[in-house]
Amino acid sequence: MIVSRPAFSGLCQNVAIRYQIQCRSFSVSRFAAINRREQRQRSSKSLQKGMMRSGAAIDEMNEFGLLAENMVWPSRSSRPSFFTYPRLRLRLAGTRIWNFMFDIVGAVYFKFFLKKRPWPRLSLFSISRTAANLHTRMYTALAAGDTRTLQSLCCDSLLRSFSSRIASRPTNEKLRWRLHRYARRGGKPKLVAHKCAKFPSDGLGGATLALRQAVVRIRSVQSLERWREVKGRNGEVRVVREEEGEGEGREITEYLVLQQKFWKGEQGDWMVWGMVEEASVEDILGERVGRVEGKAAG
Repeated sequence: MIVSRPAFSGLCQNVAIRYQIQCRSFSVSRFAAINRREQRQRSSKSLQKGMMRSGAAIDEMNEFGLLAENMVWPSRSSRPSFFTYPRLRLRLAGTRIWNFMFDIVGAVYFKFFLKKRPWPRLSLFSISRTAANLHTRMYTALAAGDTRTLQSLCCDSLLRSFSSRIASRPTNEKLRWRLHRYARRGGKPKLVAHKCAKFPSDGLGGATLALRQAVVRIRSVQSLERWREVKGRNGEVRVVREEEGEGEGREITEYLVLQQKFWKGEQGDWMVWGMVEEASVEDILGERVGRVEGKAAG
């Protein structure tokens, strides 16, 4: 069966709009920890208010929450055993395949049907490198208290949280963040999720607003060193290093969320939205393992 371009375009658009906006909490290391409830409230409020704004205001808007179903699938160790819960594993696999198919259709729509030529660039193979670069620049700027650099890298909610943490630091405290290396096992930054969504054009004056979000897994060995300037009795200033144990570095796994806005025919740069955690089976299927198997057995 041959599907015409208008028909396929309509199908792709329906799939793209299917991904409504959903805010999720995200967890990061202690250095960059963010209040989950605060982030969730900010994201939803900024979305509700932002979509009511004029097109001119959307030019500066970069906070849209997290696209629904933009999740990190459970690792093998977190999945239920196929021999113990076979039906649950099949449901989990079916859901993943279904979402993967919708992701492909959404990406096709973003690439070929969002606008006329020149078509937007997907550049899927370069997203991991971009994420690694933004990850390093973000943490380096956060440690240095460089809010100007953070403003060019982070979405609004993340920027406000970082700015608040920088402002609350003691004036005599200095931080230095170091990326020692990527983990030896699975340490290469890897793209684990990619979603595209087109917003309804109501209230946008006919302009096209679309969003891409990508989740990249980064396993790295990091360290955070602190120094304090302490005045002695004779007025002499001494630099005291604290938490030396962290200078040796520790391995951390993070899932960095990048966001790219497409507005009025222009494709923006990737920015850091925040972090997400690995999803659980309950997050995906909405039911506990035992409850699902109990229903199946009954």
